[in-house]
Amino acid sequence: MDKSWMLESKYSENYVIGVFSFMEFVKSNMGSECKIRCPCRECVNVCSRSQSEVEDHLLLHGMAESYTKWVYHGEQFDFTVGSGTSYEDVAHNSEFLDGGLNDLLGDMFPTLDEDSTNHGFNSGEGEEEAKRFSKLLNDAQCALSGYSSMSKLTLLLNCCTSKFIVK
Repeated sequence: MDKSWMLESKYSENYVIGVFSFMEFVKSNMGSECKIRCPCRECVNVCSRSQSEVEDHLLLHGMAESYTKWVYHGEQFDFTVGSGTSYEDVAHNSEFLDGGLNDLLGDMFPTLDEDSTNHGFNSGEGEEEAKRFSKLLNDAQCALSGYSSMSKLTLLLNCCTSKFIVK
């Protein structure tokens, strides 16, 4: 997908078309009802918002220029074994990975040794794990049917907290 629109003025026709294209990409990967992380220059993927709010933010504030791999919006990580790029390189150069998630991903994908050719991974093993993890994150952020302010993760945490308090 062409992402050159991200660098254009937010007032340009190409930028506006690019935002609409991005939102279609999001809907095709995550559905149209989920709250998603807002990749605008103000929120930088920290805040979750409705898709219409995200679209408004992108048109108003512009897209964060550092967000070139849309991993929070359905684009898959490209962990090519033997490429010479380690997870650490990706994490240090990416503003879109926030603290806790960065630590979690660091545990899941330890730094790859550049001298090793197979890194102990079967071909495609890391990619499948990343897809499963991404699906869990997306599912956790989806609103429950009939409860627009509560996600699956919020419900699960509330249940766990209630169980702990009762005991």
